[in-house]
Amino acid sequence: MTTLLSLLENKKLIAVLRASHVEEAIAKGEALLRGGIKVLEITFTIPEAEKVIQYFADKKEAIIGAGTITSLEQAKLAWEAGASFLISPGFHTEVGRWTLEKGIPYIPGVLTPTDILAAVNEGFQTLKLFPASVFGPEYMKSLQGPFPRVKFIPTGGITKSNAKNWLEAGAIAVGAGGSLVSGKPEDIEKRAKAIVDSIHAVNQV
Repeated sequence: MTTLLSLLENKKLIAVLRASHVEEAIAKGEALLRGGIKVLEITFTIPEAEKVIQYFADKKEAIIGAGTITSLEQAKLAWEAGASFLISPGFHTEVGRWTLEKGIPYIPGVLTPTDILAAVNEGFQTLKLFPASVFGPEYMKSLQGPFPRVKFIPTGGITKSNAKNWLEAGAIAVGAGGSLVSGKPEDIEKRAKAIVDSIHAVNQV
């Protein structure tokens, strides 16, 4: 997890990839890579998502995770397919304990202080704040008071325009989905380049 954490703190962006079928997912993923995004979260809302993971796991320039993990079966399938990390929209206790046992990087989703306490008490400090756009960066900053050691990755409603606000508020990285990966591959590539440039500008401050 330490290596993954360092990578996320460096890249500061996870592209959350959703699609209706494997071929569409691969085309979108390739566009994201061309646009300069290196960390992809292949969601299990994609039918046969494990095939997409297998495809991108062989690419040395990419770090591939599996997202929307809502069962232990999905977690095992994703890991066997070559995912480097797992992400859930909420905290799945069974998945969490299995990943700890196996030494697999797992980022559970949280929204409330109760969610955070549950995840932290199970041994997790890097958490996905979802859906982030419901409350905004100020909410995350408020959570950092009682949870100073937690590292947040806000996801949901992240765009080129607001990504920097989350990073400046203390997020170690952001997860961008719908605003980034909708439309044609050429449009996705352009948006990927734009958000990467925007985040790079934050890094230079």
